[in-house]
Amino acid sequence: TFKDLPLEMIHRLIPNFFNLGGGATGFLNIGGNLGKTNFNYVASIDNAVFDKIYLGSLKSKGNYNGSFLSVEYAESNDNFDRIVSRGDVPFDLNLKSDNFGQFFKDKNINYSASAKLASMSFLSTYITELDSISGIINIDLSLSGPSSAIMRNGEITLSNSSIHTMLINNPIIGVDGKGVLNNNKLNIENFKGSSINVRDKNFEKIKDNISVKGMIDF
Repeated sequence: TFKDLPLEMIHRLIPNFFNLGGGATGFLNIGGNLGKTNFNYVASIDNAVFDKIYLGSLKSKGNYNGSFLSVEYAESNDNFDRIVSRGDVPFDLNLKSDNFGQFFKDKNINYSASAKLASMSFLSTYITELDSISGIINIDLSLSGPSSAIMRNGEITLSNSSIHTMLINNPIIGVDGKGVLNNNKLNIENFKGSSINVRDKNFEKIKDNISVKGMIDF
């Protein structure tokens, strides 16, 4: 059992693993052997961080069978942002393994996540030209296949959203859009918004002056 355990200590065990942060409380039961390690866990994490993304409070339950980390649930909440995920990830977490903390290359991931967000801070964290995206944002995403060729499927919708970027002077406001991700190809079905000064007397006549359609291959 553990309480307020700093997750930074995991990097002493797995030096090249994803950056983790926060204080964890819960329990961990370990069994099996060094070559095929088994465990199950229940944990809650305050101020959780994954890579560069701040998740807020996170709760998770799962188990490991020597081949797959099976996440029964992982739910994070940060103000108005909520992310729920579950599935199986082929991590090598066997204590004797030389590849501890890495993916099994010959096994497939099967993981799904859904999010209801008021912001997309996980994008602005990685894209320097993007200040922020805020609004009503819904995301469904599934990951499958081997780690070397993960297949992504899902959908994203934006309603009454705003995008602030250093690439243009005025923010893009009143954004509504939908994108469907099918086998790593994101089809932008519709995207419209206004990048004009709202104090312009002609605002109502020239709003929705940005429209985007197309496809992005990931």
